[in-house]
Amino acid sequence: DINRKFVFFDSNEKKWGKDYHGYKILSPKQITHAQTRRVIISSIAYQDEIYDELIKKDIKGVCVLKLYETELEKQLGVFIP
Repeated sequence: DINRKFVFFDSNEKKWGKDYHGYKILSPKQITHAQTRRVIISSIAYQDEIYDELIKKDIKGVCVLKLYETELEKQLGVFIP
């Protein structure tokens, strides 16, 4: 039995504090306080923007992962999920 803590972050403040499949939706500003080790980006439309923003923040101990390969990554063969 593996216990994992799931938290959803969304930049849409209307969603903050609401439940999504039984898990709270928080502001992205709360990532540093959520005691999470991984952030998995699930937005294909804004994946690169979100990724760049999170990498700039340099949040210690948090691994940021992309779900979707971009066209450039496909061409270069450099996608690492």
